Amino acid sequence: MEEPVEAASDYMHISLDTYDLGITDQETAVFSTGDGTTAQCFFEATSGKFNFAQKMFEVDETVGSCNFGEEQIKISTDETEQDNFAELADTQNELPQAQATLDIGEMVHLGHMGCWAPTVAELGCLDFASDQAFSLNEKGFHHITSAEVVKQLTNTSGQVQALSRINTFEFLDGTSLSCVSESLGSRFSCFNSEPAGWESTDGTGPANTLSWELGQSDAEFVGAHPSNPGPNIYESQQILQPGSYLLASGVSAEFDGNTLAFTTPNGNKFWADTHSFGAGEA
Repeated sequence: MEEPVEAASDYMHISLDTYDLGITDQETAVFSTGDGTTAQCFFEATSGKFNFAQKMFEVDETVGSCNFGEEQIKISTDETEQDNFAELADTQNELPQAQATLDIGEMVHLGHMGCWAPTVAELGCLDFASDQAFSLNEKGFHHITSAEVVKQLTNTSGQVQALSRINTFEFLDGTSLSCVSESLGSRFSCFNSEPAGWESTDGTGPANTLSWELGQSDAEFVGAHPSNPGPNIYESQQILQPGSYLLASGVSAEFDGNTLAFTTPNGNKFWADTHSFGAGEA
């Protein structure tokens, strides 16, 4: 009788720098499964809507390949390139050597998509726009459903762990908030789809951005202010429906479709919708 495989339930985000090959004008990522042998993947940012000097995952499309056994799958977030997010390739091409692993309980955001490792010999990846996902393990390549993705990424507290650092919460009234998680212990910001949705906390007029400094001992609320979000806010977003989530910054989010309630890693609570915001319980 086979022993059950240890599976992760709580994940941590790994910096893209861990996997980048250091190419000057293009972001890349190469990693293997935690066991170093089941699968190896290579991803690169490729041309998208913009023509910046450096190709970046957050604003450009993501393409890649994963080798497993004697087979290879090709992956693309550009729906004009292939019919599915991931497909079996006709031949196996050699990939750059992986110097790091995506080990059990780790996840990485790769622009329009993200990957995670539920076991030491398995990885899964999700395309945010199409909601298509796949899994690679000792048994091979499999497409997996959205329900299976949610199941794998639900932690021991019942929260779904967000793969993207940029999460858009769509309210029942048709408005939305897009929240950006920087590295743990840094700034956390939310952008309003309504340009004049809030009033600036300094009294200077309308505001579209709320910011917190999570590194402060009390997770200080910086305030509401106007800003001009970059294209990455909309290109690499993961849209989240009502539910309970753990974001990349360590902020917990409870979303019922009308109000978005946050709890910072040190326990402070804030809430917002696209018309108002406040501290404490919603």
